[in-house]
Amino acid sequence: MAYTPNTYTADGSTTEFAITFPFLREADIVVSVFDASGNVVSAFDFEIFLDGSFKARVVADGTITDNTPTALPANYTVTISRNTDISTLGTTFVDGVSLRAADINILLNQQNYALQEFGRNTQEALGKNVTDTAWDATNLRITNLAQPTADNDAIRKVDVDSGIGPDITTVAGIAADVTAVVADQADIGVVSTNLSGSDTIGTVAASIANVNTVGGAIANVNAVAADEVDIGVVATDLSGSDTIGTVAGIASDVTTVAGINAAVSNVSSISADVTAVNADQADIGVVAADLSGSDTIGTVAGSIANVNTLAAQDNNITTLTQAANLTALQNAATNAAAAEAALNAFNATYVGAYASDPSVDANGNALTDGDLYYDTTNQRLKFYDAANGVWITLANSVQVNSAATLQAVGDVDFANTGGPALALAANHFIVRDATNARWENTNAAGVRTLLNVEDGATADQTGAEIKALYEQEANAFTDAQFTKLSNIAANADVTADAGAVMETDTTTTAMQFVVDEDDMVSDSATKVPTQQSVKAYADTKQANITTSTALGAASLTTRLGTADVDVRRALVETPTSSADFAGDARLYNVATTGLTLTMDDTALAEGDIITVYANGYDVTIAQDATNGFDTIKIDGTTAAHSGNVTVANGSIATISVISTTGGSSFAVIAGQGVS
Repeated sequence: MAYTPNTYTADGSTTEFAITFPFLREADIVVSVFDASGNVVSAFDFEIFLDGSFKARVVADGTITDNTPTALPANYTVTISRNTDISTLGTTFVDGVSLRAADINILLNQQNYALQEFGRNTQEALGKNVTDTAWDATNLRITNLAQPTADNDAIRKVDVDSGIGPDITTVAGIAADVTAVVADQADIGVVSTNLSGSDTIGTVAASIANVNTVGGAIANVNAVAADEVDIGVVATDLSGSDTIGTVAGIASDVTTVAGINAAVSNVSSISADVTAVNADQADIGVVAADLSGSDTIGTVAGSIANVNTLAAQDNNITTLTQAANLTALQNAATNAAAAEAALNAFNATYVGAYASDPSVDANGNALTDGDLYYDTTNQRLKFYDAANGVWITLANSVQVNSAATLQAVGDVDFANTGGPALALAANHFIVRDATNARWENTNAAGVRTLLNVEDGATADQTGAEIKALYEQEANAFTDAQFTKLSNIAANADVTADAGAVMETDTTTTAMQFVVDEDDMVSDSATKVPTQQSVKAYADTKQANITTSTALGAASLTTRLGTADVDVRRALVETPTSSADFAGDARLYNVATTGLTLTMDDTALAEGDIITVYANGYDVTIAQDATNGFDTIKIDGTTAAHSGNVTVANGSIATISVISTTGGSSFAVIAGQGVS
């Protein structure tokens, strides 16, 4: 049969995976695990089952011996493959021995499996293409490449990402520009040939500052070009007397005058004023000297708007400058400063009216103890408690905060819940009514009610009264408990008085929970056996377990009760002619054509297990005509003892003897290719 490795995807709960291909040895099985990203997982546990189920248990590392091993995470990949060991032959023949089919098959299977694995590995390996011109990875990734060192080494993705990867990304971002440059390839060639030499781009580049200057005045360049004829005329008049040459000699003066052309025109129109100014030259000098410094014309000029305003109030200024008025102004200023200070002080205490608690006073400063504001939402006056950082509501017409407040207010009758107000009297108490959010004054009876003290209590309670009340509480210490404690002797040893088991005890004779029974006859679920009784019981059971080698090297039996059970291996039979089945555990390797093996319930015993392997030919299993089994169950179907069973070539059948009692003998035949 063809060889195909088993590949499974873990689901986070499955721990056992079927092995669907044949193999010779457990050591030939290879289990590989890959995580969800395809990386090799080296830390995991596995074991192979050879109990006929042929499966592998693959679990998380270190959990194979747990009662409930931990499954691999979901989406992990489990691959079960075969790597047949051919370093040692499975069978070695020597001269003079018979050639058994089973031995030959082992050798052939060893070679066949190795060839299958080689062929599979060749298919999955990296190979050349059909024309042998390149390696073909068949559209798969190549992993675990080493870092390239030579020019012809394969490059890895990480080398590209950390090398020219950023440059490639940059070029990709200007793909449109690259395309445009390609389209202008011919023009770029022309520019390239014109980069050096005289009257070239190189020449212009050397004077790029001048080029930029001309470019900034391109309008003037265009104007000059339009005046080319006039420029020619000017060029002929550049030398001689009273010519452009003469003017050029005083070019700086001409430039200065040209710069104040408008001013010259204005001066020309007021020539008379210029003459007058010239006549007043001395005064102008005085003014010029007073144009800078403090308290000068410059200072006045800087506040000319204020000067104009004061000029309009000339009469009022005259009045104000009188001595009496100046004194009054000084007093008013003093009063204004005092009023401002008083306002600031008031604002520091009364913050104002707000819909919610303010965080600073009316001056914008931090709140202080006793600050007030009016809560427009609840229509209440509040004061600030700086120690606790909270606003407290004044809910009554009189708020009692301290003895000083009571002294200032005097005697006040507070509201009384549930009736008319009580006149404030001697020995009254002031209490807070949280339900109605107000203060009340009440008498002693009211205080007792609040404190839950019974009326008429005029003196301290007696011990008996306190004790009676205490014993009404749950888990209270009672007289009965006290009496019990009193019965314990002074300095009592709990081990002697109560019979407790202690570390210093050397015998269990007086301990009722310990039994000494060599046969464990009481079968108690609550008592502990002694060491001697456990040993005696185990020795007795051991004596009933014996071993023998009645079948020679082919068998090892253990007596369990009255039955001998083979616990080593089956005895191999290779029949060459038809015969009756023999008992015990046997393997019939039938490699001869036309054989019939007969079931005789007198030759077999309960518990016998017989395996038949049709090695090359069909095998017939028949019932003895006289001593055949009364009932046979074949693959779950019960049939009469008449008729034959055929085991097809290459198949295996197992006969399990359940009973050989006459009239009710019973056997089960199961396996592949059984009909």
